[in-house]
Amino acid sequence: MSKTSFSALVIIFFMSISSGIFAQDESLEVYLIEAYVPSDSATKFILSFAASEPCKATLVLDERFRLTVSDTLSEDHRRTFDISGMRFDTNYVLFYILTENAAGNKFRSEYFDLILPEYNLIHKDIDNGFLTICFGGVIFGFPSPSAVLFENKSYFALNKQIPLVSFYSGGFNYPMHTLGIGYSYLFNAPFNHIFRADYHFMRELPVIEYAAAGIGGFTNFNRFSGYSFDITLGLFEIYESFILYTSLRHNREPDNLKRNYSEIMLGLHSNFFSINIY
Repeated sequence: MSKTSFSALVIIFFMSISSGIFAQDESLEVYLIEAYVPSDSATKFILSFAASEPCKATLVLDERFRLTVSDTLSEDHRRTFDISGMRFDTNYVLFYILTENAAGNKFRSEYFDLILPEYNLIHKDIDNGFLTICFGGVIFGFPSPSAVLFENKSYFALNKQIPLVSFYSGGFNYPMHTLGIGYSYLFNAPFNHIFRADYHFMRELPVIEYAAAGIGGFTNFNRFSGYSFDITLGLFEIYESFILYTSLRHNREPDNLKRNYSEIMLGLHSNFFSINIY
């Protein structure tokens, strides 16, 4: 793909987003009826709610546990969950509900709270929690491999993108906007270290997880700086908190167009260390 074709593709992508191709202006409301743990059974969670239109529903409890409420379309939902095997570090737990209507559009409710009356029966497992955090940190820190095309030569690189601030909007499972930083190391290239700051505009898609368009700046702090733009596709979810993505990015140095370069990468996206704003 030539640099002109890639630039045209990115421009078309931005225009399609701005014209509303990926927009999801409709909303699906969730009306909570009851959500409680019976005082005589601290291992059960009873949930009941109504939706503004027929939908499938999934409960996300404490940002960690995903439980199916209904895999068929319905406006009225009621389910009793067994939470005996779950571990919490507090008796005040937040949850939200993911819904999907007949057209395949996905939405997320507001946050609701659940109080656990028998806290001594559901407690935090410190060792397991520590291991989970360590495992998640290892996955999050794993760099993204990429192929780089620079001056008609191919190079291998490792990248790490970290979203610092994520802006959410009601009804969406993923943030609409993210601000982040990144680092790339290019092996055997004329330049090795690249530092980045970028912005991404995201939209959920019915077949895959999301599509995003990004723009940012880069530098090696040694007279090589410029801007970049990219297209990213979030393919599918891994381990509940990570999204496998592929990205095509083009980098330009305004003062020397011969040093422009492109790259394609595969990596894991997560808001693990992000400040989430709703």
